[in-house]
Amino acid sequence: MKKIILVLSALSLLSCGKINELHSAATEVIPEKMEKLSQNTNELKRLSTLSEQLKHLEDEKNHQIMGPIPIDLMRPGAVFAENVTATEVSKWALLILANINKIKYDDNSNFITLPYLNSPEKFRNNKIVLFNIVSVVAAFLPDATVDELLLKLKNRDRYSTTILAILALRADMLDRVILKENLLSEKADYIGIIDDAIKYNRQVEALARLPFANKIRVKTIGFDTESENAAFSFGLNMTSAKKNWIKIQQAASNVEVSSFAIDPNETASDIRNQNIRLSAALNTIAQHLKSWGVDPLTVH
Repeated sequence: MKKIILVLSALSLLSCGKINELHSAATEVIPEKMEKLSQNTNELKRLSTLSEQLKHLEDEKNHQIMGPIPIDLMRPGAVFAENVTATEVSKWALLILANINKIKYDDNSNFITLPYLNSPEKFRNNKIVLFNIVSVVAAFLPDATVDELLLKLKNRDRYSTTILAILALRADMLDRVILKENLLSEKADYIGIIDDAIKYNRQVEALARLPFANKIRVKTIGFDTESENAAFSFGLNMTSAKKNWIKIQQAASNVEVSSFAIDPNETASDIRNQNIRLSAALNTIAQHLKSWGVDPLTVH
């Protein structure tokens, strides 16, 4: 009670000017502190998400299917990619690719990215898993993060060789797995498949259009045979984007527009909207084909 009285007494001694100054300062400082607290909370949440998704990526139960689509790695890889920074993914990929290339079975107790493996075959398969993990994350990196990686390359960042490898893995996973083995592997029944194919092939094309595209490559030397090392070493396929646009146009031309509107009165407008989307997609595809010197009217 005495403390309360003392506080009240102290406040009563403040002049109106002092009170106004105190209030003014509070209205400036408190939002700033609240913003910093919010930023810290968001950063903690981001780091927690990265840690959680990394556990899923490293979980052996998600390593059973590695091809043609590493299906169990796709979801955690995408979430990890959405939350990792350009600097973080460069350092992380450097560590994993270095482990693939440098660690031998005889000293695999130092293979720090995954637990000790008790047979040469498991050890080899584990390197394939790690290669796929980096590839999936690279494929799903947001365009803004890729732009930051490109800026690091421009500035000759210390991780430049790793960044070039990340870009090669990104292009390969987008082209070979997400497009050819998934979106373009069967007849496209819905316009959403075409929209996704356009999105991902634009990302493949963006890399192929870079002035230094011929320098984008990943080199692997960590397997026991030259043939395996060669299989996991590659650069950009400079013509894949062009070939994909042709396949995407063929797929889009065969999309059958139909309505799933719950309200029968909305069926006509729903079909009209889908036709508008399909027309816009075909125009986009045509523009990209022309940029590669292909006449869209000749594609059947």
